[in-house]
Amino acid sequence: MRRGRTSLYTRGVATLPRSSLSDQAAEAILVLIDDERLGAGDPVPPAGELARRFGVSVVVVREAIAALAGRGILVRSQGRGTVVGRPGAEILDSILRVRMRQDGIAVDEFQQCRAALEAQSAALAASVDDATARATALSPALDAMRAAQSLDAFREADLDFHLALAQLAGNHALVLLLEALNTVVSHSLGQLWRRVAGRADALRRTVGHHQRIADAVAAGDRDAAVRAMAVHFLESAPDVDYGILTPPARAAP
Repeated sequence: MRRGRTSLYTRGVATLPRSSLSDQAAEAILVLIDDERLGAGDPVPPAGELARRFGVSVVVVREAIAALAGRGILVRSQGRGTVVGRPGAEILDSILRVRMRQDGIAVDEFQQCRAALEAQSAALAASVDDATARATALSPALDAMRAAQSLDAFREADLDFHLALAQLAGNHALVLLLEALNTVVSHSLGQLWRRVAGRADALRRTVGHHQRIADAVAAGDRDAAVRAMAVHFLESAPDVDYGILTPPARAAP
């Protein structure tokens, strides 16, 4: 069991408070999965056994299992019982979209958040030891950007470039977060394109930004990769305050 975490599931027995029993049971199942190091496809104990361990009814446990299945954490199937699932980024994506509407989060706020993630991707990708991977990983997305015949196709290629950059960086957390932000980022890119719709060279300049990022990554130059990423964000939406990325962007040649 992880140090510093209060577990409702301890040595096979958990005592749950009477309030929000199904929520507490769901949390206890999560702790069980964590403590017993269950991976995707591994079975969890039957509902009856979990009910005995947690001191609650089978109905409460089934409600908890249904809630976790809805999040993709558990998978129920005939003949196999309940097994551990592998939640996809679409779960986080749906949460972000709902909270974006509920909390009135502006697209520019997501851009500020994304800029920091993308700068980290650029730095880590430029540090990859495999020079061949650095030189080739971003080429398909760049080629697709140049060949795009519509803004939608161009936007998809743009998203593919940034995801390929995170994958090259080798940081699974970055990949997961950027995949989760995919719908929001697509929406923000649409808004950004509407802002610069009057600029005939907008697409060409954007391809140039991405090419400079790719060149810096291929050269293994972390500082140049971060500068190129900062310039890309700053020029794409100059009215957004990108915080720590703004000074290097302004100082870049």
